[in-house]
Amino acid sequence: MTREYDRGALTRKTSYEYATNAVLSGQTGLCPNGPWITNLLSRKRVYNGDDTLAGGIRYVYDDLSNDFESTPVRGDLVRVEEPCGSGGAWEPTQRLTHTLESGVWYGPTATSDALGHTTTYAYDEG
Repeated sequence: MTREYDRGALTRKTSYEYATNAVLSGQTGLCPNGPWITNLLSRKRVYNGDDTLAGGIRYVYDDLSNDFESTPVRGDLVRVEEPCGSGGAWEPTQRLTHTLESGVWYGPTATSDALGHTTTYAYDEG
């Protein structure tokens, strides 16, 4: 958690939550043989000095049907969400597509923003 102050008064507080699939502190059955994921940001929340929620970002990994609390397996970021309007609904602001092709480095092959504008990526073999 980070805290920002102005002349001694708390003005903003930011909390971070992480996605993990590692066996930690007695947990069992998550992913005992790896890959062990312990450092993927799953949610960032920003609060005003009076502790009211000002905003945030949620990160979704591996599959578009997952939510930000899903346990990651590969750790591929596939969606970024931000709150939309005063109703508190979360809307995707970015989508990423990962495709594994033989002989090609495994990385995102396409990204799209909230308006549906898509950028595709190609990788050289070798």
